[in-house]
Amino acid sequence: MATIGVFLESAGGQPKSLLAGALAAARGQRVVGLVTQDAAAAAEPFLAAHGGGILVVLPGAPAAGEWPEARLAAFLVAAVKAEKIDILVGLATPLGRDVLPRTAALLDAPLVLDAVRVDFAAGVVRQPMYSGKVWADMKLGPGPSVVGLRLNAIPAAPATGTVETVTFSGTIALDVRIKLVEVKRKDHSGVPELTGARVIVSGGRPMAKWDNFTILFECAKVMGGAVGASRAAVDAGMAPYEMQVGQTGKTVNPDLYIACGLSGSVQHFAGMKTSKVIVAINNDPHAPIFTKCDYGIVADLFEAVPALTKALTVAGIHPKGGA
Repeated sequence: MATIGVFLESAGGQPKSLLAGALAAARGQRVVGLVTQDAAAAAEPFLAAHGGGILVVLPGAPAAGEWPEARLAAFLVAAVKAEKIDILVGLATPLGRDVLPRTAALLDAPLVLDAVRVDFAAGVVRQPMYSGKVWADMKLGPGPSVVGLRLNAIPAAPATGTVETVTFSGTIALDVRIKLVEVKRKDHSGVPELTGARVIVSGGRPMAKWDNFTILFECAKVMGGAVGASRAAVDAGMAPYEMQVGQTGKTVNPDLYIACGLSGSVQHFAGMKTSKVIVAINNDPHAPIFTKCDYGIVADLFEAVPALTKALTVAGIHPKGGA
């Protein structure tokens, strides 16, 4: 039986709901949840509702001048060693993409990022390569390994279990080469988080200007979704980079992806091709996107999207959980 460490990333003191997939995949192995102190209270019932295990809590908070991501990586390294964790798994979120590679480097361990399938019993991980053109099944060797899961790749399978909560008392070797001097935060209000969304409505070059994205936000809001953009739209200054989906943007894996005015370029498709259902809206019946989607609508997006929003509103569609 392998020991699987699950980094229980949190937001607002709550573990991210998409971690349920990682816990479902780890069931049957010895599971060790790793959580920061601010989310410990919520992590205990969350872990209990998804199979149970040992919950290790990182004590305290970062000191002045301490880089939080570096501290997290140091904690994960110490926990892997103390709990004799064979595979450390987390989510391939912006935080995960920062912390997990740091952890792997400090452990001198192999890293598989953006994994879409795991078999912890066999030690096999599947990862897309070459912009999703091929799938690579990799066998993890002896010693600790680090895996970052693509969001929404593994479905949840709730199952109750017992939880033993412990406060970590081991030695955390902080990286003194890094000192936090200043943090300048961007205003991301109004810009949705894409990577964990179950529904995404994306716009391309035909959106013409940022103000026109309002119709996409209205449509996404009805379904509790997020709004994305193509590289062409971002490069033209119509939308911020945080919204870019594609090979040079974010890789997403929603249940529903609505492509509005997108041609279906290889670069964009690489970032959303694993979406469960793809709907395309384009006024060009010969657009390549129509050969890649599940449902296609040949129409002016400025007419079709508001009509879709109205129909969903009338139907009483209610927002559902994202990340």
